[in-house]
Amino acid sequence: MTTITAKQLAIYKLILQHVADTGLMPTIREIGAKAGISSPNGVNRHLKALISKGYLSHGKDRSQAVCVPAIRQAA
Repeated sequence: MTTITAKQLAIYKLILQHVADTGLMPTIREIGAKAGISSPNGVNRHLKALISKGYLSHGKDRSQAVCVPAIRQAA
């Protein structure tokens, strides 16, 4: 399994918690606000890294959708 940075781990856990609480993926701005990242581009970079490392995947129905493919042990 590819290792992720501490910030990527925090974002991944934040996403998992949000999905568990609401059933929906958080928006880019919600992730940024909760993770202390002011730039949407900064959030996108972390999401792309999580996708490339297999922690997240692109949604099937939408080109820009991101989803959690399966719960992974990230801790």
